Amino acid sequence: MMFGSYNPRHVNHFNPFEKMFIGHMVGCLFSLGALVITALAAYYYAIAYGLTTLVIHYGVPLLILGTYIVVVTFLHHNEVETPWYSNERWDFVRG
Repeated sequence: MMFGSYNPRHVNHFNPFEKMFIGHMVGCLFSLGALVITALAAYYYAIAYGLTTLVIHYGVPLLILGTYIVVVTFLHHNEVETPWYSNERWDFVRG
């Protein structure tokens, strides 16, 4: 069996127009706008104060937060007794 060939719910998580995600499109557009604004703010901050200051004030805390999120997610998804729901029983609350 090839990697990724088993998909019990047949949801493409990379397609924003998938039926499961279509109700969240407005939020995704706001998220994209926030990303653009953040990138522009970081650019202007680097111009005003320098790249080293940007890395110290933005990059290092972002790296620490990202590491924390990865560790917590890894710990949550590796519990042996975590239930797995079939298509009939799965919903957003249980999932």
